[in-house]
Amino acid sequence: MSDYKLAQEQKLLQKLSPLQIQYLWMLHLPILQLEDHLKNELELNPLLEEVSTKSDDNEPIDNSLKEKNENNLTVEDLIEQEETEYREKKITNSQSEYWEAPKIENISFLDQIYAQLEFSNLTEKELLIASEVLGNIDDDGYLRRDLILIINDITLRNSITVSFSEAEKVLFHIQRSEPIAIGARDLKECLLVQLEFSKANQSIIKIARDIIEREYDNFSKKHYEVIAKKLNVTMQKIKEAITLISHLNPKPGEGKISDENIYIVPDFYIQNNDGELIINLNNRNIPPLRVNQKYKNILLDQKKPNKEAKDFIRSKIESAKNFIMAIKQRQETMLQIMGTIVEKQNNFFLNGGEIHPLVYNDISKIIRKDKSTISRAIHNKYVQTDFGIFPLRYFFSERISTDNGEDVSNKEVKNILQQHINSEDPNNPLNDDELRQILKNKGIEIARRTVAKYREKLKIPVARLRRKI
Repeated sequence: MSDYKLAQEQKLLQKLSPLQIQYLWMLHLPILQLEDHLKNELELNPLLEEVSTKSDDNEPIDNSLKEKNENNLTVEDLIEQEETEYREKKITNSQSEYWEAPKIENISFLDQIYAQLEFSNLTEKELLIASEVLGNIDDDGYLRRDLILIINDITLRNSITVSFSEAEKVLFHIQRSEPIAIGARDLKECLLVQLEFSKANQSIIKIARDIIEREYDNFSKKHYEVIAKKLNVTMQKIKEAITLISHLNPKPGEGKISDENIYIVPDFYIQNNDGELIINLNNRNIPPLRVNQKYKNILLDQKKPNKEAKDFIRSKIESAKNFIMAIKQRQETMLQIMGTIVEKQNNFFLNGGEIHPLVYNDISKIIRKDKSTISRAIHNKYVQTDFGIFPLRYFFSERISTDNGEDVSNKEVKNILQQHINSEDPNNPLNDDELRQILKNKGIEIARRTVAKYREKLKIPVARLRRKI
């Protein structure tokens, strides 16, 4: 008898519809990228069109469309003609631009890295992963966003499965492009990658690697005698290795990724109208959209359109409807989130006062959307207020309780720490325990390790390294 057994298994699986995927992708985009995405979609989908304020749904069919079909062209002919006209239009535009004053096209720093990867042996899928990873590299050249979250974005946007090992392989290639160590996830990884390409003495390179891999904590605290003892090497060798490490670049992307002349375009404008806060979503280049019914009718008004043509039309209509609905959902979600932020931080928007504690979960409960949706919506978004332009992330902070039962923002705690460290005696700087006591005297009870965490976020070294001799 066979050992095989048949069994039934019931599972609950959640699958995102094309509309949901497109909506979440658009929610992630800042206004300028959304405008570019809209332009591309209008070019690619003949069934999607802008709504003209002068147009009337009841007006006769456009003459240009009549002319296209006056010879009773088939659906296939119309589609081919549409694509041919689009290509010719692009060629004509390119030729007319050629005779204008020459324009220099600046290739971005990250595009240059991508161009290097195109000459490697990466597959199309791996290049797609590379593009997403490069888009998450910060101004210093580090990849501080979790690789798992980037993989989730790729899966959501492109409906493909990406394994962690595939993403790691792509990141390996990125880090070994010029500049070396771009995309490192922390300083330790950044230094180790650069040491792979060092032309220094191999024995010194090995000691330098051992210092970073095995004695990184002592290295960061400058306990060089302890390192020499643990690695069983002379202080002279340690000195040479430290000198080598000190000549490595701790910020491989600094001054290259972001451009000082890049202008921020706010996604929201907040107006104070005699104490009433008015929220305006920036939709200046996002026109109303609709399905082109006239073109749709011409394409469908054929005696015997074949299945392929019908499928083409149906897919374009569905794509246009999903796009329009995704734009609408994005606008609604953005306004819901911004409205809740304004309500919670009302004092700031009216008077420029302090920021109250606010976390994603607070917004999530009010507008009944997942925290990941909130995170996507505020990513790289800005709001213009009477007090300047701020990233939406500025209005979020952890909640810390005081002795009197009130909640304060961790931003306020960081400000207190920064102020006291700025005014400390440089010969006798405040350690973390002393900083914790200062906060306690102000009614803010937090652990020493929390003080250390906030100090590190402020990029302030420990007291021993702040001491001046």
